[in-house]
Amino acid sequence: MLNGRKTFSTGAHVSDRINVNATLDDKVANFVVPTDRPGYVAHDDWDNIGQRLSDSGSVEFQDFPVYERDFILPLAAPSDPPPVQATFNTPLIQLVFVNFYLGTAEGALAAALDYVSTTTRPWITSGVTRAGEDPYILERIGELQAALKASVALADVAAGIVETALAKGRSVTERERGEAALEAYAAKVSATHVALDVTAKVFELMGARATASHYGFDRYWRNVRTHTLHDPVFYKAREVGDFALNGRIPSVSLYS
Repeated sequence: MLNGRKTFSTGAHVSDRINVNATLDDKVANFVVPTDRPGYVAHDDWDNIGQRLSDSGSVEFQDFPVYERDFILPLAAPSDPPPVQATFNTPLIQLVFVNFYLGTAEGALAAALDYVSTTTRPWITSGVTRAGEDPYILERIGELQAALKASVALADVAAGIVETALAKGRSVTERERGEAALEAYAAKVSATHVALDVTAKVFELMGARATASHYGFDRYWRNVRTHTLHDPVFYKAREVGDFALNGRIPSVSLYS
């Protein structure tokens, strides 16, 4: 029987199956279980400023039965190193986060460009008849667009490097995995900063009226702000810096 609680779990209510890690006889167990089995309780308690549709409330297992067929890996001691190939889950997930942040930023900028073109009024001292001709707005759009394009390019390069390393299968080394992962983590640092910057600064392009609640433009920033706190980005930056200066690859963990 499994008993325990997780503070938040994405898709808790809507998923058919869920991945679970737990301790069993001082060893780590990895299994996948159906969410319609008695003893699984998904709480409707997600109340964060962003990711409101992610269904990420807390989950409890109350005398939840687990069967041998549910296990996806053999039991392992906490200190046992996992197969190198299996540890690619972390950089792959981090790349998913990267592209989520950048896609959100692209959506925010596209919405802002449409709003400026159709709704924003030129400032009284701008000397232009259309907001789309304001040199300050044009400069700011150019800066945000350039930063976003650069971060997208970095993400694409990182994805290619991780894919190449993963394609080596069981022959991939810890060093190769670590170096590939660091490319994903560098992209994560860039995407975090760029997405937060873009989703906040689009309001400077659109003007005060764009803050009206019925537009919902704040959803882009709220979603990025909430999700980028999933794991502290300064730890990713530290790992990238440690490799650049000292040649050390990050230790394998749930987040690195």
